[in-house]
Amino acid sequence: MLGCSFLGWNRLAAALAVALLVGTAASPARAQTGPDHARVSAEFLRLYTDWQKSKDPEQRLGLAEQALKLEAELPVWNLSTPRDRAKMSLWSSVGYGYAVRKHGDRADNQERAIAGYEAALAAAPKSAAPAIWGAVQHNLGLAYYSRAGGNKADNIEKSISAFEEALTVRKREVSPKDWASTLVRLAISYRDRERGDRSENREKAIALLETALPART
Repeated sequence: MLGCSFLGWNRLAAALAVALLVGTAASPARAQTGPDHARVSAEFLRLYTDWQKSKDPEQRLGLAEQALKLEAELPVWNLSTPRDRAKMSLWSSVGYGYAVRKHGDRADNQERAIAGYEAALAAAPKSAAPAIWGAVQHNLGLAYYSRAGGNKADNIEKSISAFEEALTVRKREVSPKDWASTLVRLAISYRDRERGDRSENREKAIALLETALPART
């Protein structure tokens, strides 16, 4: 009995030794493959700064997409701009970049533009950056209005919804030109609306244009 017990302890000791050796060998590997947070933060800051400085939509599109990929890896947010607001701005830039893109498939660019704008709206609440939020809604309305894919009637309805949402923050007393611009685009969407009473849609479009006219002259 003593021999069996001794043999059992030997086997247990051997198993523990193997486990310890495996654990020790694995630790350096985890450290080596872990993210280099300092490097990621520095690269994100470079991309974000270059994006802010650039005036070219195509270049801004590329920088914004790269920055957004790195943003998810950042353990700590070091910018003075709140994280959700920065993400909204970056996604808005992606949407706009695809909306005005000169090369590539037009329909595909439109879908990517819509996806970018919707991601921007999901990144932060309206209260985080009302002016940016309103601009994104306006641009989303434009994207749905000109969308080649999907159902035309559905697209017009979505454009109307987006323009109306934009007007919840685009006020005449705050930004008259932006307010009037959205009113005009909303009027065009009502003019071309396929749903509802046609004459009522036309009357709505005329009323919106008459409201916007003083701010545009």
